[in-house]
Amino acid sequence: MPLIENRPTLSLEKVMYAADFSPISDCAGRYAKGLAQRFGSKVQIAHVFPCYEDLTSDAVKADQRVRRQQLIERQHEFSAAGIETQNVNSSEYPVPSALLLIETQFRPDMIIIGTHSKSTFDRLLIGSTAEHLIRNAQSPVLTVGPKVKPPADGPVTFERIVFASDFSDSSIVAGGVALGFAQEYGAHLWICHIVGDRPSSQTPSSAHANDFQKELERRVPREAYDWCRPECTVDYGSPAKGILRLAERVHADLIVMGARTPSYWLTHLHRGVTQEVLAQAGCPVVTVR
Repeated sequence: MPLIENRPTLSLEKVMYAADFSPISDCAGRYAKGLAQRFGSKVQIAHVFPCYEDLTSDAVKADQRVRRQQLIERQHEFSAAGIETQNVNSSEYPVPSALLLIETQFRPDMIIIGTHSKSTFDRLLIGSTAEHLIRNAQSPVLTVGPKVKPPADGPVTFERIVFASDFSDSSIVAGGVALGFAQEYGAHLWICHIVGDRPSSQTPSSAHANDFQKELERRVPREAYDWCRPECTVDYGSPAKGILRLAERVHADLIVMGARTPSYWLTHLHRGVTQEVLAQAGCPVVTVR
């Protein structure tokens, strides 16, 4: 099975930006605006009201007015940049379910959201809105974490992309997205696989790594080298730390990885990889399931 299927085509005709008006959400909004300018996207700005105890109180009504006004102001900002924009608000609860319902109605090509994700055990079990979208949304999700700096004004450009592969089905789909971005920008693409524990003393580590690297290279379509610069690399240890280490070394401005569907075991084991990458990455992370 190929690591990346066929020649990719990256279409971002419609982008859904989930806004909660926090500083990290505003940073995500800068990426939404920059991508929309690059791809000529139509943007839907979505906001979900908090769960209020008393909808009739003056304080709640005042808060709702402020949030609606902020939503209108965001729409004006995008429209002023020449982007076709609409907004939508919801009082459904919980927030992730409301956003998934909006996604079903709007059918975006990508969801963009900020997250305050932290590498703590409690957070790992409880999860967050961004993580819920990553596991359940039909669209790829571009997540802006707490260590990501806002992009410059104007169209967003990704020049150094890290694609983390674990050879899963979702990873193959994610590879198409990574290669699509690389093709769009003529970017340098690093394709990495983190093996985990080093092999036993009977098998030399270098030979073991070479086997995985050859497997990565074998699965990359030859024609990919015609329109971007793929480079395969293999590392050992914690998958999250390996991805982050590579991203830091090459000064990546985008990480792409597959996200598996929810299950008991993934919630308690595999989920920590996505969690740590989101919390520690210095660039946006696109996840595809």
